[in-house]
Amino acid sequence: MIKFFRRIRYQLMSENKTGKYFKYAIGEILLVVIGILIALQINNWNEGKKAKAKEREALLEIVSDLDYSLNDLDKVVNTQNNNLTKNINSLKIVIKVLQTDQKYHDSLGTHFNSTNSYDEPYFKTSGYNSLSSIGMDLVEDSKIRSAIGQFYSAAISDTEGAFSELKKDFHEYMLDFIRKDFTLLTLDKGQKVLYPNNYETLKVNKEYIQSLRIFLALNESYLNSLNDIKDEAIQLKKDIETYLND
Repeated sequence: MIKFFRRIRYQLMSENKTGKYFKYAIGEILLVVIGILIALQINNWNEGKKAKAKEREALLEIVSDLDYSLNDLDKVVNTQNNNLTKNINSLKIVIKVLQTDQKYHDSLGTHFNSTNSYDEPYFKTSGYNSLSSIGMDLVEDSKIRSAIGQFYSAAISDTEGAFSELKKDFHEYMLDFIRKDFTLLTLDKGQKVLYPNNYETLKVNKEYIQSLRIFLALNESYLNSLNDIKDEAIQLKKDIETYLND
């Protein structure tokens, strides 16, 4: 093709057709420019296609991470042996029994043990970390991009703060009562119970009852935090899936 254009150019010059030569030269330049623009457009299209594929891959990994985190949240709140819902219920039972001067019965050992259990869900963040390393701008939709940042920074941080407060209260207050006033027993089926060394004394221990009330309030606050982040995770997952399917 280049030889063809060169032959025409030489022919026009040899025939001294200067005007036609300049018109031809301008046309050739325009063809080159158009060719470059087309090549750039194709390159941009290819790069955009690659970026879109990377965006989809990153968002699908985040969706997978959210599924994992939601499953672990459900374990902590509802399904595992010492789940948060059960622990809160045990705290309420123990407080009521002590305050109403009820007699000791065997099931209280399980409830006493549950009042001192707490757990933290695992939030899987590999997808978010991968996206952050590439650049958050990879996600074209600004609302999705903002929601991802909000969840993995503020929401998780708030939940971790609620858990830290609960853990701190347990170690600074509740743990002392366990060590001084209870004996940990393991039953035949492996079930662990806390047996009060002196139940009658425990019933009139105002410091212990007040500590139970505070620990209950912290557990309930922690449960609210977990429910809030669960709702956010569900909504974020739904929004990402809708975005990917559009």
